[in-house]
Amino acid sequence: MLTETEGRRTKQFETGESGVLTCLVFNSGDDVDGTCEVQPSGRIEHGGITAELVGVLEQYHDRGNVREFTKATQVLAGPGKLLDVTKYHFSFAAANLPHETFYGVNVRVRYFVRVVVAGKAGAGSVSEKAVEFAVEQQGVRPTADTKIKMEVGIEDFLHIEFEYDREHYALHDVLTGRVFFRLVQLRLKHMELAIIRREKTRTRGFAYAESDTLCKYEVMDGVPARGTVVPLRSSSRRTT
Repeated sequence: MLTETEGRRTKQFETGESGVLTCLVFNSGDDVDGTCEVQPSGRIEHGGITAELVGVLEQYHDRGNVREFTKATQVLAGPGKLLDVTKYHFSFAAANLPHETFYGVNVRVRYFVRVVVAGKAGAGSVSEKAVEFAVEQQGVRPTADTKIKMEVGIEDFLHIEFEYDREHYALHDVLTGRVFFRLVQLRLKHMELAIIRREKTRTRGFAYAESDTLCKYEVMDGVPARGTVVPLRSSSRRTT
């Protein structure tokens, strides 16, 4: 339904409902176009055919409250009759796509193009079909990006220092850093690195907070000696 131009990427999302969703990826300001095919089962009279580009925010704790934050409509055909299979082309030039697609624990931001065949006045829609697509924003890296440093441990038994090379990472960056073992008086079996997404939402006066472990890596197996430095390198690609 959507035009797959050369170089257009696809992206998969775990929806939590129907498994994995694969979408074409667009940026804000891109042209979103494609074709649709209307196949009437017989002769039908309709009140017009439209294509709608819609962006919605949905919260699982408030399913009845779906907020449209962007919408554009294009008329494909005026009121009339459909006798045979008919193809239509739609195009939304420089589409307003202000937010990134997001499938979280409590909230999701999604985009779709919906084609609606309206019934005659007061009859509602005869048929409609939608196809989803994804949006990624190309942000600008901060000019000053300081290192992340953190110390953890147990007094007189364990002292560990973590260091990451940057504070800000893009979705497809590789995270690099190192961990320093300053004091080791405990028998350690292994060490894991986890990337955790924290999601905070508020609806109707209630606040919700969820944590989701996106990926986990084992970075050490065995007992480190004092002064050991373990390099860290992990992908952040599953962070949407």
